[in-house]
Amino acid sequence: FGLLGVNPILGRTFTAAEDTPGNVQAVILSYGLWQRAYGGSASVIGAQIRIDNSTAPIVGVMPRGFRFLRDADLWVPLAPNFVNQRGRGTRYLTMAGRLARGVNIEQARGEMSAVMNGFAAKYPNTNSGFSPRVTLLRDFLTSDTRPILLMLAGAVALVLLIACANVANLTLTRTLARTQELAVRLALGAGRPRLIRQLVSESMLLSAIGGTLGLLLAAWATYSIRLVKLKGVVAFTDAKMDPVVLAFAVLATLFCGLVVGLLPALRLSGSAPAIEIRGEGRSATTSAGGQRIRAGLMVCEIALTTVLLSGSGLLLRSLIRLLDVNPGFDTRDVLTFQINFTADEYQQAQPRLAFYERFANDIGSLPGVRSVGAVSRLPLGEGNITTSFTIEGRGVPEGDLPSVDYRIATDSYFPAMGIPLISGGIADPRNPNELNINQAAARRFWPGENPIGKRVKFGLGASQDPWRTVVGVVGDVHHLGLDIAPRPEVYRPYIANPLGAPVLAVRASGNSDTLIPAIRERLRALDSEIPMFNVSTMDQLLSRSLQTRRFSVLLLIVFAGIALLLAGIGLYGVVSYAVGLRTHEIGIRMALGAERSSVVRMVLAQGLRVVLIGLAAGVAIALAIGPVFARLVYGVGTRDPAALLTGAAVLLIVALMACYFPARRAAKLDPLAALRA
Repeated sequence: FGLLGVNPILGRTFTAAEDTPGNVQAVILSYGLWQRAYGGSASVIGAQIRIDNSTAPIVGVMPRGFRFLRDADLWVPLAPNFVNQRGRGTRYLTMAGRLARGVNIEQARGEMSAVMNGFAAKYPNTNSGFSPRVTLLRDFLTSDTRPILLMLAGAVALVLLIACANVANLTLTRTLARTQELAVRLALGAGRPRLIRQLVSESMLLSAIGGTLGLLLAAWATYSIRLVKLKGVVAFTDAKMDPVVLAFAVLATLFCGLVVGLLPALRLSGSAPAIEIRGEGRSATTSAGGQRIRAGLMVCEIALTTVLLSGSGLLLRSLIRLLDVNPGFDTRDVLTFQINFTADEYQQAQPRLAFYERFANDIGSLPGVRSVGAVSRLPLGEGNITTSFTIEGRGVPEGDLPSVDYRIATDSYFPAMGIPLISGGIADPRNPNELNINQAAARRFWPGENPIGKRVKFGLGASQDPWRTVVGVVGDVHHLGLDIAPRPEVYRPYIANPLGAPVLAVRASGNSDTLIPAIRERLRALDSEIPMFNVSTMDQLLSRSLQTRRFSVLLLIVFAGIALLLAGIGLYGVVSYAVGLRTHEIGIRMALGAERSSVVRMVLAQGLRVVLIGLAAGVAIALAIGPVFARLVYGVGTRDPAALLTGAAVLLIVALMACYFPARRAAKLDPLAALRA
């Protein structure tokens, strides 16, 4: 706590005397647990709380929102953890330190490497082959989410640019209609700087109104988003509009207002007053320069919208591919939960094994339950265990020993999860020297061979471990995520290490909401002191593993939809204005016998010419920035043709609609009325 610079709001932190082996001697509560369990009472300090098989006093309460690496309800000293007694080969801690003044991260990495090399030389059996991964906490916390957040920030920037181009185009069109008014002002003595200030002030006022409404909407959205909890998104529940974000939003609003107002102001302030007053400026509004500016802005809108549509299509296709991945198990009708043996009577392996067997039999007798199994680590859950191992007949230095993901599992775990048996059989639940491997392990370590009957030893210093025999190969499972390829795994029978905190998987037909209370009742009947927690279905776990991707895809689609709407509105406005300017011309054409269909085609061609140029530019940009999406996609190329073509097709359809309605209106013009216009 001192390292992090966070003090408790009540009480104190741990003392050195409390951080010693044995029973837990002190407990610090989180703010949430303090509120839920103790009603926020200040008298909680000194109250006794039961931790495993002993009691300890509450010595402190941490402030609201305090979180380090992962959520926690309470903290206890490290030394009493019995895992520490397992020797130097045990690795489960994440260390944190503060750099000394003037020291950079590269220097720290060099020093840590020297320390690890020293350990490897002193303890070759346990420390060879390991290297430190030293990183800044900021980078560690955001390593998974940074690409997504940067992508969303880029999407926001593109939408802002599209909005600016759209408003600038419409403002230019509106200002062009005021040329005679501005010319009169100039003729009466108003200076050009004054006219520019007027036009920019009008734009800034509109921008300020829009920015204020946007900030109010952002405040509401920020409050709403705090209610969403996403796996892998750090401190999402603490999201707020801090002063830096607020200042950036205000400055962006003012800058956009300035740019949007300055463009038409500079364009018109240089026109000739006498010509505009005589009404001869009509041609100025349709001059090549004005046309080019409006067309250029429209091309930018179309290009940026194409980029957003292509990017959202790419991520959507990636998500669809991910949803099609076979996880290696059947998620349907599987309920999972964890129990924890805490009392002294379960310190030995045999009582834990006996209790599990009684509990599994009780659950199996419940209506609808088809299979019950237990495992040390569940797929798509947090955490992983790896171990080094020696393959019989292959001489490899200990520092170069291969490693595999390590699981303890009951024989019934595989049917409970729907993990198929590929060859051989399931390890004998009473023989700790048998094991199963997955297909990835078979391909990696015994390519082109039959792994059945092969023998291995686990851990460093493997000469002390007996040989274990491979008796069967099971299917690959995506343990670490659907987008991460299955790694080599071994499954040892439950008797090899009856778990202190097993995860149970129950395959049952019917509603899990009715099954959970029945299981709790059976557990309470066997031992009311054993907790049941982390209750979830496998469908829920699978959904949670994808929720960050789903959320980012949804946001990008929303941004792309906003951009598409803006581009459609802008294009409609530009084409409508162009039709208005060409009313006289259209009347002459129709008076000379032009058919209405030819008028429609003429207007459509004018609008679509700009659209096609923008589409081509957008596709080129999308192809150029495709590699940016490399860390965000799965199963599709970063320059996926389907995503590009789909985005372009959607935009083209919207553009056709935006151009068609003004074209149809032009075709319905009365030639006589148009000629009098």
